[in-house]
Amino acid sequence: MRLTATAGVVLAMLFGSHPDARAAADPPSARHPTYHMTTKYRVYWLGLPVFKGSVTGRALDGRYSLAFQTEATGILRVIRRSRINALAEGRIEPARYRAIRYQLRAKWREKRRSVDMTFEPDGSFQLAVSPPERKKREPVPQSVAAAAFDPLTALLHSTTVPLDTPACSLTVPIFDGRRRFDVRLEPAGKDRLKKLVSPLLEHEVVKCRIHVRRIAGFTSKEIKNMDKAKDRHAVVWVSKLRRLKMWMPVRFFYMSRWGPATGEVVGIDIAPLTRTD
Repeated sequence: MRLTATAGVVLAMLFGSHPDARAAADPPSARHPTYHMTTKYRVYWLGLPVFKGSVTGRALDGRYSLAFQTEATGILRVIRRSRINALAEGRIEPARYRAIRYQLRAKWREKRRSVDMTFEPDGSFQLAVSPPERKKREPVPQSVAAAAFDPLTALLHSTTVPLDTPACSLTVPIFDGRRRFDVRLEPAGKDRLKKLVSPLLEHEVVKCRIHVRRIAGFTSKEIKNMDKAKDRHAVVWVSKLRRLKMWMPVRFFYMSRWGPATGEVVGIDIAPLTRTD
């Protein structure tokens, strides 16, 4: 079972938060609380633990940072070592979250990959990818990539909205340094969870179906694999986290080509921040 860098950052989105983008009329500076939050999660395949990780976010004095890390665990760690770390930092502006830099470091077996993006105020960016892309992948034009978010800022841009709005009505444009794609959620009904990892969450949850739409930068092999997977459904369950006024994903399901994969939040830690932190 392989976790690619793109799958990893999508996983980060799934275990961050998914509010309704249409309700984000208030500027981020007005609707985003000052906080430090860490969400821990585990991923299982055929009931066996295969990945563990965390998403840590900070917002203070008009600045934000969001860090994601995941690594193989259990039997998968013995067979195929894998680890992904990603970091986004930026400014909280009146109309949006503006990334300053995005960094990704990934290791699969003995293969390593890195992505570094530095963003300018005019929307342009500098990009460094290692190892260099092969000729099989057409580069994404800056005009196409500049309209999207890096994977982690895409998550943060849609974080805090009024909780009386519907969940799962969200489309996020993403550029991960190699590919431009959209992640779209749509409502798939309601559910009730009997067991919660934190009293901050609610038992009544909303189910969201997940769709990924490719835009540019995909190789023919990636397109072929995505076409094969188009009928494999993915669902995320989201609960209200009233303390931070957000929708928090608490469970995930995906029917992979290797069998059913599930994920769940196993811990949430929230702490206020001050200027001395």
